[in-house]
Amino acid sequence: MRRPHPFMPCLLLSLTLAMPTSATPAPAATARASRSGVVEPPVHAASGTPAPATVTVKAPRPDVVEPPVRVASDSPASAAVTVKAPPPGVVAPAAPPVNGLASAPRPTSTVSATLEPSSGLRVTWLGHAAFEVISPGGTRLLIDPWLKDNPSTPTEWKSLTRYAEEKPAAILVTHAHGDHAGDVPELARVTGALVVTTGEHLRAMKIPEAQQHSVNVGGGFTIGDIQVHAVPAMHSTEPGGRPLGYVLTFADGRSLYHTGDTWLFGDMSLIQELFHPDIVLLAAGGGRWALGPSTAALAIRKYFRPSLIIPMHYGTFEPLSTEADVRAAFRGDRRVRFLTPGQRTAL
Repeated sequence: MRRPHPFMPCLLLSLTLAMPTSATPAPAATARASRSGVVEPPVHAASGTPAPATVTVKAPRPDVVEPPVRVASDSPASAAVTVKAPPPGVVAPAAPPVNGLASAPRPTSTVSATLEPSSGLRVTWLGHAAFEVISPGGTRLLIDPWLKDNPSTPTEWKSLTRYAEEKPAAILVTHAHGDHAGDVPELARVTGALVVTTGEHLRAMKIPEAQQHSVNVGGGFTIGDIQVHAVPAMHSTEPGGRPLGYVLTFADGRSLYHTGDTWLFGDMSLIQELFHPDIVLLAAGGGRWALGPSTAALAIRKYFRPSLIIPMHYGTFEPLSTEADVRAAFRGDRRVRFLTPGQRTAL
């Protein structure tokens, strides 16, 4: 029999002293994969107790607002969200896209305006396609103010000196025909207001350069607490420029669309997608020139989802359709409201 190596006892003694005092080795942590591909906390093989895990916080998607979480609490946090309305004269930021739809373009220029005390949105039909609009913040605009020779305009609204006292911040003109723009040059002199239309039309009317505020399709600007957007219309205009419609967006989130003289056209779907007009001032008199009652009603059914429809451009002179014709075309639609010329209406 072989004799043990003389150093073997010493080696055994060293190994014995170096061994841990516990006879049970520490269990290894094993990670388990969940069905969704998310790694669950590692579990000790021997005890089945979850091992301490590193917590990974995921950033929310840009279009998702995640609720706040209370630390060291078993109950979910209940956070109250307060939305503050902007002060008068300040335009609220545009809402983010909804369901993949494009959001309205932001106007790139701002025009100062004198604001009246806030009394909500007020609209006055002055006959034909002429309107006075006063925003919730008090910004006053005139749209297509043909007044002196307009048979539908009440007498007290015909004198242009009235508008020297109740000055508009701007006069919006859709196109160059006399039943829309006939009084604009004189109103510009009387009021000193900005005149808004295409550059070619402004120059044709000889509006003083300091009062010219040219726009074109797709453009826009902010005046007081109103965002003004120029949109297409399908019509003619002479001299100069091209026909327009206007969408006004207010600080309370509502929007108003003045169609101008037009036929219905496919880009109306884009006006709806971009601006979601709540109120539509709708040319509906037709005759030989624009949307008649039945096609005006079709334009609403096909392209728009307003809460209020205000017909205009009817009954002023022949061969425009009468109010009875327009009422018949919109029979049963409770969103339609017929205004009385000269009557200021809170909306």
